[in-house]
Amino acid sequence: MELVDTPSLKAFEDVVVDRQVAGFDPSFWGDYFITNQKSQSEAWMNERAQELKNEVRSMFQNVTGILQTMNLIDTIQLLGLDYHFMEEIAKALDHLKDVDMSKYGLYDVALHFRLLRQKGFNISSGIYSMPTAPLPMTVAALLVSLTRSGDDAQVIGLSGRQQWPVSSERETAVVETAMEERKKGKKN
Repeated sequence: MELVDTPSLKAFEDVVVDRQVAGFDPSFWGDYFITNQKSQSEAWMNERAQELKNEVRSMFQNVTGILQTMNLIDTIQLLGLDYHFMEEIAKALDHLKDVDMSKYGLYDVALHFRLLRQKGFNISSGIYSMPTAPLPMTVAALLVSLTRSGDDAQVIGLSGRQQWPVSSERETAVVETAMEERKKGKKN
């Protein structure tokens, strides 16, 4: 077997390859991740986290209304940070369990019920007496009442028509009219 003569690697050492340099902007982070200052950055992050926790605790103290309290608790739970504020949430819910919700809307009552039930309060759904339309409320009627209320939080989960099928052409027209009224109201 005969060896084939191959050019040596030294022949390629003299070859210069011109590569274009991209003109990227300087990094927003600078050399933060290049330098290894683990102890300093970890201490700073722990300090910042404690500052933010204290800020949220002050939010619990400064909240004035029942709806604000419920929305604050719900937001903290949705962010997955409720384990940091167990005492504050327990105190707030202990206060909320005795509130008469008969003068509040459907969204507020549902939020109240869900928050209390999630934390293990034994409350009956029968305590909520809503002097509204007789049940079952059609999807169209529910959408119309919510869109006229002007509260985006109440409409956000109901506006997807593929999730809430409308049973008749009349209901379809009612829903479309209500949504158009809502759009016109937002423009003004």
